[in-house]
Amino acid sequence: MEILQKYGICRSEGAESEQCVDSAKALDLINGDKVLYAEICSMFLTHVPDSMRDIQKALQDADTKTLLLKSHTLRSVAGSVGAETMQEIAGSIEEAVRMNDNMVLAELVSYLQAESEKVFAELRKMADDTA
Repeated sequence: MEILQKYGICRSEGAESEQCVDSAKALDLINGDKVLYAEICSMFLTHVPDSMRDIQKALQDADTKTLLLKSHTLRSVAGSVGAETMQEIAGSIEEAVRMNDNMVLAELVSYLQAESEKVFAELRKMADDTA
């Protein structure tokens, strides 16, 4: 948790039970187009698991170029669905890579993985509720 605070990511102690997707904020970015938002969420659920695997592999291989590229892309994609904490963690990975702060990368990637699983679950539930 100290790592998250170091990079300016504030999570309350009960954050596990809070929503991790702010769909209203995401909808505001696309003028309330719910059909478009559903498509964006579907693409997120389809493609982000591959991105997470790429990030894990880049970390294992110490491939900072790929880690930077994939975390930057994931940061943008997370923002498009309203996954703000996921977006912040991906941004922190970018920052850590740029600062050569390799000691924290594994922990940040672990936090990103955990947050992505919460986002996936919430987006799947939202999709099931609208189906």
